[in-house]
Order: sequence, then structure tokens, then C-alpha cells
Amino acid sequence: MSLFKAYFHFGPLTLLALIYMSCGNNSKSVNSPNNDTFIPTKPSDFRAVALSPSSIRLTWADNSDNEAGFRIVRLDSIMDPGRIIATVSANHTSYFDTDLRDSTTYHYRLQSLANDTCSGYVWAEATTLNLGLTLIGECPTSKSAMHLSINENFLYLATDSTLIILDIEDPRNPRALGSVSFPDWIIDLCAIQGYVYIANPNQGIRVVDISNPEAPTTIALYEIDVGTMGVCAYEGLVYINDYWNVKIVDFTTPTSPVLVGQYFTGYHYHHINGFFVSDSRIYLAAADSGLAIIDIADPTSPTLLSLHATGETAFSVRAFGSYVYVRDRGGFRIFDISNPYTPILIGNLALEEGSELSISFPYAYVQPHSQYDLYILDISNPANPAYLAYFGEHNSFDILSDGTYIYLAMGPEGVAILRYLI
Repeated sequence: MSLFKAYFHFGPLTLLALIYMSCGNNSKSVNSPNNDTFIPTKPSDFRAVALSPSSIRLTWADNSDNEAGFRIVRLDSIMDPGRIIATVSANHTSYFDTDLRDSTTYHYRLQSLANDTCSGYVWAEATTLNLGLTLIGECPTSKSAMHLSINENFLYLATDSTLIILDIEDPRNPRALGSVSFPDWIIDLCAIQGYVYIANPNQGIRVVDISNPEAPTTIALYEIDVGTMGVCAYEGLVYINDYWNVKIVDFTTPTSPVLVGQYFTGYHYHHINGFFVSDSRIYLAAADSGLAIIDIADPTSPTLLSLHATGETAFSVRAFGSYVYVRDRGGFRIFDISNPYTPILIGNLALEEGSELSISFPYAYVQPHSQYDLYILDISNPANPAYLAYFGEHNSFDILSDGTYIYLAMGPEGVAILRYLI
């Protein structure tokens, strides 16, 4: 074991610290003139960035060509001797520290390792975020609030068979502006570019003109002969799923929609419970087969890229960056889709049965049990999703987040607007 002196600056305070470094059973001093060729160069540009109330991401520059790895020590204070939290292999330049306390400052020191020698330390610190989950706005409804879509300063709410448009410019005081009712109940909706597309399970897709939010008007019906389950829009096209198909429809002229393409999943074996469209792909949550990824680079000819059985009935799916998030009967799963032909399950969190899922990175919002309650999960480290917060004893039929606010459709309780990170 070797002893050396080091000076560290913490604001106006200069601390003279004596640090003991152990690099192996036959430790050699980093200052030994006989061992310079074996001593790895210490890393640089060491940074700690808080990603959430429970996680910090560490990054650094690797300046050595002979290191065996890097040792990371976490300290709860500058006087804390610290403890080793990880030793990562050579050439790695990042690490996620998780399961931390919120609103807490953590200090880190990092060194390169090579055989039985080690470099000097570099230091970094970060303070985890404060997650304050607060109810800031409510809007009671005469019928059960079931489904939500958001576009600009408006929230579009489906209550049984009625569309209600809410002005949410001031989220503390959401105001109902206009509404329109339909002969069939609403199972999903999507608002974009002056229109709301309403999925009626027994009739198809209704197109509602919302150019005047105080007087929305139904202008078209696109009939579907099999029960409509969901609708979303992507790059000028509307995607509609029924039990076994995803239809791609051009609504450029809303009164004369044109079927562009269609993907057939194969009857009950691939029964579709939910879907999401992003990055020229359709992601399907299939009842018996789990996750399916469809290429729609050519929307006239959708092509299956991969099918990954999760072992449980999949209810909903979302995608962000190189990851896909699946809510199934067994919990919450994260897949790495860097190669969409071979998705890899990298993260898993056991949850009670539930279906709703919304992603606003680095958070996931999930419904944990039979349309009651809301869990917020930290997904900043995809390999280790973790619980963050809980909003309980309320219905949560649908969940949306715009990164600042969380919107809940709470059935007979109406709509709730929550704020976090305050």
C-alpha cells in the first residue's frame, strides 16, 4: 500500500487529503520511478450528470493504452472514505450509478487499473434530481374519461362516445371548449394537424375537423369491416389497427381517404393489443407472440423484420431511440433494437397486471393494476429500470406526458394534470 499527498479544491476550501491506494496484492507506488512503464495514464474529462432522482451517469476520456479497467468509488461526502461501486473493463468510458437517493449530492473518484498498479484519481460530483409529484389541475366530466391525445395547447378527451376538447394553456385551470358525440363508443383517438381521428370499434375511423375547437365537426367516416382497436398518425399517414391488421391510410383529402398499404398479422396467433409507429417502423404488442417489428420504409409494402416472444400477453408498446418498451402481463420490459432484426431483452421490472404505458425519457408511466394507480419508473439505465414515484387510489385509463406534465384519464373522476421535477 502506498501513501501520497494530493490537493483538492472544493470552492473556496482547499483540502489537503492523504489517500491510501490499494492496487493489488503486490502494490507498487504510482510515484515509483522503476514502474513508470506499467502505470496507466489516469483518465480525464470525468463528468457526473444526474439523469433522474435515482440515477447518475458517469463519463470519462480513456487516456491509457495499457489499462485493464477502471475503478469507480462513490462518496456520500468529501470526507467520506467511500466505497468501490464498480470496476469496469478496459476501453469503457461510461457507467450508470442507480438506486440513489433523490436530492442528494454524490462524489465520485475514478482511476485506471493495470495489473497491480493504478493511476491517480480524477473527481466528479452530481446531485440527483428532486421528483415532486403534485396534482395541479383537474377537470371533472359528466361521463367517464377514457382516452387522451394532446396537440399544442389542447387536450383531446374521449369520454365513452363523446370527444371533448380542453384548453390546457394554463394547466392549473383546464377549460372545456367544445364537444361532439358519436353513435358508437370511442376506443382510441389521435389529434394532428387540425383533425382528430376517432377509432369507433364497430364502425371504423371518424374524422373530426377541429379548426374551431369550440365547434368540432365530424366530416368523414372511414369504414372498417373488422373491429377497430387503435389509431395514430406518422409522417402524413394514419395507421389503424384492428384485431389482425394494420392499415396505412392517406387522409390528405379527409373525405376521400386512400388505403396505401396493409400488414396482416395472422389471426389469433398475432392478435394485436397495441401498436406504436416511429422511425419508419410499426411496433406491435401482440397477444400471443409478444413484440413484432414491421418495416414501413415503403408504406405500400410493410415487411416483418422480427418477432420476439416475451412469454406473456403483451398489452402496449412504445419506442424511443434505440429501445422499445413493452407492457405485458408479467411486467415492464425494455428491448435494445439497435439491430431491429434481433431485438435483445436487456431490462425487466416485475409489475402487477396492467395495460397503459407512456414514455417521456428518462421516465416511463405505467398503470400497475386493473386501471388503478400510476407508477413512474426511471428508465435512464435501460438495463435496470427502477420505481420512482406512485400516484395511488385513482383510476388511470389513459396516461400521457409531454415532459413537463402528466395527464391522466381517470374514468368517472375526470382528468387530472400532475407536475413533476419541481
